Amino acid sequence: MSDELTRRQFFRLGPVDILRGLVDGQGRAGAGRKESPIRPPSAQAEDAFLRTCERCGKCAEACIHEAIRRFGPAGGRNEGTPYLLPAKKPCYWCETMDCVHACPSGALRFGEDGKAAPIGTAVIDADLCLVSGGTLCDLCVSFCPSAIRAISMAARRPVVDEGRCTGCGLCAKFCPAEESAIRIVASAGRSGS
Repeated sequence: MSDELTRRQFFRLGPVDILRGLVDGQGRAGAGRKESPIRPPSAQAEDAFLRTCERCGKCAEACIHEAIRRFGPAGGRNEGTPYLLPAKKPCYWCETMDCVHACPSGALRFGEDGKAAPIGTAVIDADLCLVSGGTLCDLCVSFCPSAIRAISMAARRPVVDEGRCTGCGLCAKFCPAEESAIRIVASAGRSGS
């Protein structure tokens, strides 16, 4: 499947989307990105997710924190599917996981252990981290949910335990560096992969 826009999608774009497409030369969501979009908790592997998702929006409606968004026509093959921008609007990793329960198609589904699969992993850029400049900072540790505790300090530097990280984005959202030293990368080990 291609990320290219269909003719119908192109004509549904607004002027800003068309101009953005002309500037980046591709006119599609994620142009120039090689990473998969960050999907809601417990999403199947990307290809299976795109085949299974009904694009109904029920997961986004169920999200009480309004963290789940949906791609518009500029999304190409992703149009109507849910995604997150955790560094801007974190996933609070709700205990009830209403988004997963709301999915009628099984595109979001709990693992065999009954737990939600992570949405991604936090990656810390040591060059951007305030600690590398001599500033004492551990806000990423403080904002990592207490039930998860995926970030700890080792030798006065933040370290991510990838096995515990859910990719919620709270650390990236509240990183005080001018350009956040933390980015969230989509999880490769999604449910059903």
